[in-house]
Amino acid sequence: MSRDASVQTTLSTWGLSFENKLLYLTGRVLPTERILQGARAYEPSTKCRGPVGIRLQRPGMIEYDDRQEALLRALQQNVGQQVQMVVVILSTNRKEKYACVKRYLCVDCPTPSQCVVARTLSRLQTLMTIATKISLQMNCCT
Repeated sequence: MSRDASVQTTLSTWGLSFENKLLYLTGRVLPTERILQGARAYEPSTKCRGPVGIRLQRPGMIEYDDRQEALLRALQQNVGQQVQMVVVILSTNRKEKYACVKRYLCVDCPTPSQCVVARTLSRLQTLMTIATKISLQMNCCT
């Protein structure tokens, strides 16, 4: 863009220009996610994170009873200042559970979060795509 005359003309009209040097930033290294579903365990991020440039470490995992109150209690007991992001695997797509999670993680304890319905993770042929999308969405939230 710095060599394109029309781009330079447009930028100069607005009094703008591009810096010639790149800006270097220091980022965080986040834990690798591990998806548990019943007796199966998946770690798709080890495959999907490299191509998209996301470096992750192993996360903490919390199991909860399949009740809205138990889920909220698990979030309240385990999500605090030290937690950088949360992925919640929901058994169903009930709006009440989703709203409960988002209300707590957006209002009461602001933390980047993503909810996934367990049925979505049961399709093994699309698991890599799903894990990549979750990783990208979570990376955008931080």
